[in-house]
Amino acid sequence: MTSNICEIEKLVELFDLQKNDSDLSDDDQQSYPEEGRPKKEKKHTDKSKAKKFNPYEKIAPKPVENKEVKDPDEMLDDNVVLESEKHKADWKKTPKWDLSYKQQVTASDVFLQMGFKTPSSSSCEDMIIVVELPGENQKNMDLKILQQSLTLSTPNFYLDITLPHPVDPQRGNAQFDKDAEKLTITLRMDRELDFVNF
Repeated sequence: MTSNICEIEKLVELFDLQKNDSDLSDDDQQSYPEEGRPKKEKKHTDKSKAKKFNPYEKIAPKPVENKEVKDPDEMLDDNVVLESEKHKADWKKTPKWDLSYKQQVTASDVFLQMGFKTPSSSSCEDMIIVVELPGENQKNMDLKILQQSLTLSTPNFYLDITLPHPVDPQRGNAQFDKDAEKLTITLRMDRELDFVNF
């Protein structure tokens, strides 16, 4: 066992990075006179200046660049969300909401069963989202509907949801019930295989 330790120590000495090595051996250095002897280049290893890598060190966040719109009349992409909108939503509550589906059923679907409609959600044409907004007024609501998302902002509430199916933003409607304090949003779904189901 001691021979293995000695061999390991010799290997450590062989690969020791602290020693200053040169291309010439000690015998070659002694054969030259003092003036003609090649100078050893000293490696400056200052431990205080060398920065050690700590794998457990926290990574500092990169500074966020403010992206401002140069021209307010410029049209923005629907998927772009401004930083100011994100900060406004930080302190607002998320309202309670419910999602359901609705079919447009005719007499031929019920009695004759001539169509391809089934009771499943794949045969539904409309998506209905009911949002409870206690203490809100219809005038203070801002509703934005995109193909895959819905954003609702009021003075006290903020709702941003991703829709389970793509919708047609132009073919939807919204109604606010003052007594129940609920907003009912009806959206027409626009799925790829709807022509097969109907």
